[in-house]
Amino acid sequence: MVNLKDYHLDNFRKDLEALQIVLNKEQLCQFMSYYELLVEWNQVMNLTAITDFEEVCKKHFTDSLSLVKAYKINASISVIDVGTGAGFPGIPLKIAFPDIEIILLDSLHKRVDFLKTVIDNLGLKKIEALHGRAEDYAKEKNFREQFDLCVSRAVSNLALRILHSLCKDWRLFHFLQIGKTFGRKERCGICNFCSWRRDRRPDIISNSKFGYKPEPADSS
Repeated sequence: MVNLKDYHLDNFRKDLEALQIVLNKEQLCQFMSYYELLVEWNQVMNLTAITDFEEVCKKHFTDSLSLVKAYKINASISVIDVGTGAGFPGIPLKIAFPDIEIILLDSLHKRVDFLKTVIDNLGLKKIEALHGRAEDYAKEKNFREQFDLCVSRAVSNLALRILHSLCKDWRLFHFLQIGKTFGRKERCGICNFCSWRRDRRPDIISNSKFGYKPEPADSS
């Protein structure tokens, strides 16, 4: 059992408060257990370059939860985290919002083994870690257009053209803003995972870390 007194949580709590997220003691313990497993497994495999506790809380946990700035999360949504790696943002979202359903998808078996260990150790429900590539799952009937929200922190420009086909609707992922308006309903062409239900789609926010810049707005 994790002892919260072993951790300096003031900054993490302030960040959570800024996001208007309230965690109980059990959820905080789950985050600390997640941190401990991350550091432990990182000694034998490459999960993250960030291992300092304060930095993990800020750059992994809080950053993952910052999705709430762009998307109102409720208990009924289904989420797929594509290229989840060490579980970001999927696992922090699951801890903070335990009633949502999440699929964690990653192309490396070892990372999936880590994710399954985290899920078991934290006692998380309605969450599954799967091995595979987005472009393959996007073709499967049980995954294509099946999710309310697709999240991802680190995908290539090519993968961006696949992600949309996982979603039921126009929502895409972690860094997003609503902006582009089209004259008719059609597939946006960014990827293949969602079916359009509106005349607007997410516009990917420029993110210097991953080097992706949004396309210019369509004037039509």
